[in-house]
Amino acid sequence: MHLGCMAESPHTPPPLAARRLKEIRGRQGFSRQKLADALQVHVNQIQKLENGERRMTADWMQKIGDVLKVPPNQFLIPDDQEIPEQKLPEPIDLGTETFTAIGKYDVRLSAGPGCLVDPHAAPLGMYLAETQWLRAVTASAPEMLAIVRVDGSSMTPTLVDGDWVLVDRTQTKAAREGIFALAVQDVAWVKRLSLNLREKKIRVISDNTAIPVQDVDEVDLHVIGRVVALVARKVS
Repeated sequence: MHLGCMAESPHTPPPLAARRLKEIRGRQGFSRQKLADALQVHVNQIQKLENGERRMTADWMQKIGDVLKVPPNQFLIPDDQEIPEQKLPEPIDLGTETFTAIGKYDVRLSAGPGCLVDPHAAPLGMYLAETQWLRAVTASAPEMLAIVRVDGSSMTPTLVDGDWVLVDRTQTKAAREGIFALAVQDVAWVKRLSLNLREKKIRVISDNTAIPVQDVDEVDLHVIGRVVALVARKVS
């Protein structure tokens, strides 16, 4: 996934992410100073981001998206293609049990060679999860959760090809080791992440020991969310 780049010259138009930042900030009623204050940075930082003089990294998109209340990928999508907010059904009361609907996606996050992520992907349907179980797994709102399918074998034996997992899209920092849905450039994976403190990089680990460990710069890694539960596994 392209995350923007430095402006080549004063005459080069700002990259898409920079233009979208200015559009979304204005629409949300934020001045540059107000946004800078919310982020606890100097206003010059916001100016440089909007002018394309500073790279709009995944970390910037996440922080600014949290303040402006928009998903980080909105900074990568032209205004006329913006993803509409999707409203999920209210919890369903079936007498003795209450169930919560979670969007189910056919965006197959690769645990093998990798695949493209479609930022316009919409739920193909809803998965009904017992609300009591769901609250024990995560406190995040249902619209910030997604159920997706794993492809490939690089996370075996922990996750196998065809597994459906629950991803919490509020957890986008690899502050502690865990399994995450992530994107590196245009490729999406389900991998285990840990911190390589010595080299100040993120360590991308496959539970299949035949796959080598990779160390990636944090700015090159877009964490989609943390895998918090295995929802379904095919019986072979």
